[in-house]
Amino acid sequence: MSDSPWFPFFASDFLAGTSCMEPDEVGVYVRLMAIQWDKGQIPTDDRALARACGCFPDELDRYRQLIADKFPGGRNPRLEHERQKKEIRAAAGREGGMRKAANNQEASKTPSKSLANGLANAKQTPSKPSSKKLAPQPQPQEEYTHGPREEIADDWPGIDAIQAVAKNQCPPIPPDIARDYWEARLSTGWRRNGSEIVNWHTDLIRFARNYDTSRNGSKKPAGPKGPDTTSEYGF
Repeated sequence: MSDSPWFPFFASDFLAGTSCMEPDEVGVYVRLMAIQWDKGQIPTDDRALARACGCFPDELDRYRQLIADKFPGGRNPRLEHERQKKEIRAAAGREGGMRKAANNQEASKTPSKSLANGLANAKQTPSKPSSKKLAPQPQPQEEYTHGPREEIADDWPGIDAIQAVAKNQCPPIPPDIARDYWEARLSTGWRRNGSEIVNWHTDLIRFARNYDTSRNGSKKPAGPKGPDTTSEYGF
């Protein structure tokens, strides 16, 4: 059996070489090439050769001329040439892999010259404690300056998160409204009417829905009793 489960197939050469064959002759030709690649050559016994061709022994005469032309001596010359090429390449690859493995093993046993010199210098030169004084680290500054507020929990969103959620609403909440929401909630410690905000996504939509734009362009959130139909935002 061949060490390789496949053989090269050259489409243009195959089409040119089988252009004068009948469909059943093309099938016999392909079967015999596969058997040669797998077994080394096609059968010489008529009974076995007929089975290889997929026909009865009394039908073998139909294919004898094809077999004589394409498989002289029981082998297709082109296919045998491709087999030898693959075997040569495989042998060269194995030899190269063995040499590489041997070189890697030898290199692992012998430390490099630079590594040996570095180890020697480390033993001869003891390390000295540094006399430099560390510069004082700057204290973290307050991140926001929007007036008095309570301490904000770690899971409250930043402006980027609010802008992203606002953009994904239908219709999208304008960036200036999203920023006003962030500043408004930041200044109150993420509380609304004295109560901690539980779901800021819903609170953002409510804020945008009640957002009032006057004719002169000034913007302010509507009061608790303001109209609830001046915007398209909602669920």
